[in-house]
Parts: sequence; structure tokens; C-alpha cells
Amino acid sequence: MRVFTSGFGALTQAYRIPKLVQGLNDALNAHRTETIVVLASHVWNPVIAPFLKQAGRRYVVIIHDAAPHPGDVTGLAYNWLLRDAAQADRLITLSNSVTTALLTKRRIPRERIVTLFHPLMTYVQKGAHTAWHGERPLRLLFFGRMMAYKGLPLFVAALDELRTKGLMIDVTVAGEGDLRGQKQRLDSLGVTVINRWLGDGELSSLLATHDAVVLTHIEASQSGCAAAALGAGLPVITTPVGGLVEQIAHEVNGLVAERVDAAAIACQIARLAKDPSLYRSLVQGVVHRWETCNFLDSMLDAIAPTVH
Repeated sequence: MRVFTSGFGALTQAYRIPKLVQGLNDALNAHRTETIVVLASHVWNPVIAPFLKQAGRRYVVIIHDAAPHPGDVTGLAYNWLLRDAAQADRLITLSNSVTTALLTKRRIPRERIVTLFHPLMTYVQKGAHTAWHGERPLRLLFFGRMMAYKGLPLFVAALDELRTKGLMIDVTVAGEGDLRGQKQRLDSLGVTVINRWLGDGELSSLLATHDAVVLTHIEASQSGCAAAALGAGLPVITTPVGGLVEQIAHEVNGLVAERVDAAAIACQIARLAKDPSLYRSLVQGVVHRWETCNFLDSMLDAIAPTVH
């Protein structure tokens, strides 16, 4: 169902809300829907929610972030979207980091929140990437929207340190957004830069042709980039912030830097680049987590008490 394509459209198309609500309610009634699960709140949700809750339906909202990300303009609508959460019978978070922030900063009652985990995202068939055995330089991928909180300058500083020490690695930086003045430094380091929006096919190809993903966030709730990497069978090197340490278990399915600084990140990259046996162990850890984490079953268990 198409709604609008811009922030301006959200206002000018608002007259359509009553008709859309009627259509949604007709569909919910036809399917005898008892519980509504909002995977990500829409800017119209706070207005629509009361009407969708009619007839005693339960309303469950997945909360991805407890606060706007630094440098992310979409965060301007965050407080408005929280009105959707305020109307929910149950909230689901994808990390303890977000749950803690909701409890302490937003004063949401603990009994309304269920904490799960970020599901894997599969842009590429598991195990499709070429296995690395140390016969060539390690191929690292840094991807996603180039926002301030992603810490690209921190990653570049770590690469500078590794190059100074003579460690050879192949690196790709890919994604839409502001490179924060790092383009010249990336070029001088021989990094492949793809500074635009990536389609699913392009992302699938990048994940299949790299060995590991690096995340140098300076702030995080949890990461879709980590979920995509793990879904493709790739270990992740990350900083110890927010819910990233819940997605990435150190020396299990990735490596977690001791601190949020270039030296600590470079240390973990160097460990992996010099130790194929460590790499193979981490890949096995990624596979093990595929087999033990079923998000759909966990979500159904989480909402089950609201159904009865």
C-alpha cells in the first residue's frame, strides 16, 4: 500500500488516513486478527494506532532505538514516533542496551518490555563467500549509511596504523552519505570506495567477496550491518558500544575491540589478518549462531501472553 515518498508528502497526503484506516480494519476483521505487530513505526502510526486497537486487538511495537543517532536527520521524528510506543500493550526491543535506555531515560514500565535479539539478515546465501586460508590479504568490508555515529574517521585512523606497521589488507568502504572528509585518506590507503546507495544485489555481491565486516560505531543500539554480515556467514570486528557487544561475542562470532579508539580496532584487525585458524574458528561460531537463534519463534513466544 503506497502512502507517500517524502516528509512533505506525509503532511499533504494525511487526508487519506481515514480511508486507509478503514481498509486496514476491514482486512484485520476479515482475517480475525487479534494481535498487531509493528515491525518499525511509521510516521502515521501514532494517529492510526487507536483505531487499529479497536475491537480489543492487542498492539505490539518493536522499538529499534531508545534515542536518535547522532547525525541522523530522521531522528527529528523520533519523539513523535515514541507516541506509537506509548500506545502499545507490549514493546519488543532487539538488545538489552535499548531496553535499559527505555527503562532509565523514557521511564517505560519494565513489565511492558520484552528483550529479544536482532535477527539475521540474509542478502546472500550462507557460506557463499570464498573461504580465507591466509593465501592472500584479508578482505574487509565497511558498509552502510555513512552517518556520524558509524565512526568512519576512526576506521580510517585504524587503517593508517596498520599500514604504518606494514600489514597488507584489502578494504572496501561502501554506502551512501557523507564520507566526513575521509575520501582523500581512503584513496591514499588504496581503499575501494563506493559512495552511493547499494541495491540488494550489490550488497549481496560485496558480502560474498569479502572475508569479514568491520564496524567502528561510536554509538549504537544494535546493527543491521552486523546482522547482514552474520547472515552471510562473515565474522565481524566491532567497537564495544551499545548492543553491538550482544550481537558480536568476542572470539566466538567476531572480535570486539577493548576500547573505542584506532589502536584497539587496529589490534583486532591485525589479529584476524595474521591468524587463519582464528578466522575459521569465528566462521564456525557464526554458523553455530544460525542454528541456535530463531527470531520468529522468539517473537511469537514474546507476544503470546498478550493474545490470551
